[in-house]
Amino acid sequence: MRRKLLSYGLSFVLFLSLLPQVALAANEPSYSLSISKNHIAKDDQFSVTVKGKDMTDVFGYEVNVNYDADKLTYQSASAGASGFGFTAGETSRGHIQFAYTKMGDVPGDKGNITFVTINFVAKNSGDANIELTDLKLVDSQIASKSQQVGVKTTVAISNDGNNGNGNGNGNNGNGNGNGNGNGNGNGNGNNGGGKGGSVHKFTDLPSTHWAYDVIAELAAKQIISGTSANTFEPERSITRAEFVAMMVKALKLNDKAELQFADVKAGDWFADAVAKAFKAGIVTGKSATSFDPKGLITREEMVTMTMKAYELMSGQSLGSSIAPGFKDMNKVSPWAVNAVSAAAELQLIKGRSQDKFVPKGISSRAEAAQVIFNLIAIA
Repeated sequence: MRRKLLSYGLSFVLFLSLLPQVALAANEPSYSLSISKNHIAKDDQFSVTVKGKDMTDVFGYEVNVNYDADKLTYQSASAGASGFGFTAGETSRGHIQFAYTKMGDVPGDKGNITFVTINFVAKNSGDANIELTDLKLVDSQIASKSQQVGVKTTVAISNDGNNGNGNGNGNNGNGNGNGNGNGNGNGNGNNGGGKGGSVHKFTDLPSTHWAYDVIAELAAKQIISGTSANTFEPERSITRAEFVAMMVKALKLNDKAELQFADVKAGDWFADAVAKAFKAGIVTGKSATSFDPKGLITREEMVTMTMKAYELMSGQSLGSSIAPGFKDMNKVSPWAVNAVSAAAELQLIKGRSQDKFVPKGISSRAEAAQVIFNLIAIA
């Protein structure tokens, strides 16, 4: 009997000795700051998103951010998920406190989390520092834990919209840059090229266009392409196939997939993208056998696909969201209401006017580029 008890005791001690090793094997949470645009000039609006990685059971939180009040003006802040979020405002000059909590008997979030997106206006040129100083996390049992973070980023603000600094890397001798002075970057070519490159210049996209920076950056990253070597057609309506192709490149979907739709042939330029997006659960057809690749994509269709991509990238389920203040939400199709609400809360989309989303409106190529850029920034 004693021998048996001793055996059980040794087993239990061995079990306890393994517990710290298991805990150490788990990934520790980490935090980051991302900026919505690469080129920021005086008077430009931009946003900074605070993100967490490898989080566990986050039911609520309080985030503290310091920023350079001499160069930046705080505009607004919003939570990265549905629930109840509010800013405590500037508790001191150059300091923002943002708090958020879920509501009801629901589990806390886990995985990769977007805590808050803060909107600024650049009021003076120069380098502006932004720092996530600390945060307090609250789990679903209402237990809280404070953490010192100290993650910083610097925003370079130019005097005008033509200035910016960036280096690009290109393949086969062609470099893609993010802008240097007049838009020329330093490119590093591979496979024997090694020549300098520049930001792709579309002749129909002036630097004054509202989506210029977004389109230039996505084109440099080869996530989007023009309708010809020199044109982008930013105001042209975008097809379902074109948008899916952009999304697949943005998500870097590589898994091979079989075609599912009778109107998507193996030789079509968009066939591979549609197959991959369908396999990933981002798109569905107009019917079980039809995708309608050449059909123009509506705003509610674009947002629904985007939010499915967000779920895939972030590992978070949308749940149910409270509808934003669009006066035409009653015109949104029932299958798209939750996606439109969640996308508005995440600031992935805006209305075409101050209070209308226009769900049945046809999306332009510039609008599609902006949505994909926003998705990459927060996911």
